Amino acid sequence: MARDRCLPAALAWGLGGTAAVASLALSGILPVASWLATPLVVAEGVRPVDALVVLGAGTYDDRTLTPDGAYRLVHAIQMLKAGQASLMILSGGTHRGTRQSDARVMADVAVSLGVDPRSLMLDEAPTSTWAQAESVARIAAARRLRTLGLVTSPVHSYRASKAFRRAGLDVVSLPIGPDFDPRLLSVGEDHVAGRVDVIVHALYEYVAIAAYRVRGRL
Repeated sequence: MARDRCLPAALAWGLGGTAAVASLALSGILPVASWLATPLVVAEGVRPVDALVVLGAGTYDDRTLTPDGAYRLVHAIQMLKAGQASLMILSGGTHRGTRQSDARVMADVAVSLGVDPRSLMLDEAPTSTWAQAESVARIAAARRLRTLGLVTSPVHSYRASKAFRRAGLDVVSLPIGPDFDPRLLSVGEDHVAGRVDVIVHALYEYVAIAAYRVRGRL
């Protein structure tokens, strides 16, 4: 009986200890996320450009963008409507077996938000950052576009801007707006789950950057 009475107390102590350890571990996520992600954010001065280039970030179906994709598109639309460019190049192929390309879904969403279809150009073939850089370089040469505003997610901006410059393009990296809170490096709320997401994306970017350097793409 004495042993039975001890079990609830032991369980309570065990759960309390686990919670304490978890709390200490999770509290360390906040500075780690910022430390990992901040060097990956390349945000340059907002200024007029010949065209804005929006890099696709996948879709859930033929009509729904991922949160990252929606963030990029809305940010670009705001700049387009502010007069920073008259043309928006939407770049991205198909992912996850969807029938429509990222570019096509972004265009449909942009038009539904009041963007003039004549201001949109679709680049539906590329499915990687480097392929987008090469494809957009061909478009820029054909249309004599000199300066491009590159719109992507904050943590992706270092690799993207480096790859596009390696492809011979003059780009201005515009992943965030002037009122952006640097603590919010992912799309969503600033909470533990969001910070874990930032860490995962940042680690992926560091691996991708290393691979791009080995291949001479940065």
